[in-house]
Amino acid sequence: MNWLASKTDYNGYSKLGMESPVNIIDFSFDKGFDGAINCVNKAILLSDCLLSIGIYALPVWINNRIYSKDNEEYGRGVSHVVVHIFIDEFNKWVMFDPSFNSYLEDVNGNILNLIEIAELYKTKQQIQIKQYELNGDKNQFKEYYLEQFIFKSLLAISILKGNSFQNRDFDLLYYLLPVKPEDYFGEYFEIFNSRIINVDDFLRFPPMKL
Repeated sequence: MNWLASKTDYNGYSKLGMESPVNIIDFSFDKGFDGAINCVNKAILLSDCLLSIGIYALPVWINNRIYSKDNEEYGRGVSHVVVHIFIDEFNKWVMFDPSFNSYLEDVNGNILNLIEIAELYKTKQQIQIKQYELNGDKNQFKEYYLEQFIFKSLLAISILKGNSFQNRDFDLLYYLLPVKPEDYFGEYFEIFNSRIINVDDFLRFPPMKL
């Protein structure tokens, strides 16, 4: 992740859509901010680099966008994409964020995954940024990072059907929700109902086949 951060810049409004790793590299590698990529492509690049050396990794979407038209917050929200990586020595998944070259720990120095982050945040326990860098700057936006990009986005967690390019389809995400799905999806509930997963599914290792 440190190496990727030194070779690619982050821009949430990048003009490059979700692409294959080869195209991401051609667009962004050593191109500075002119070749900056968004969080989706940052996550794809890190995931595929890790998979290529035998480490399980997958992009994970976090967002608080509401799909129910009955909700006054319909259509509003923020989203971000990070990476879950399975670390053998810890025997668990952990979260790394290649857009901000960061990862998070609890007060005891344990690296956290998204479920642990959500639980600690809900119970108002301390979460610390272990590492952070935005396009070479270790301080830019750091004071807003946890609240704006992580905590605020933890209403819904979603993953792709499979971590291969043919399965990378925004319309085929599988959702883990901390609220009643029908409240989140509204009139779209019947469409999404077959693509709702639980915590055990999300944290299963090896990764589940959806």
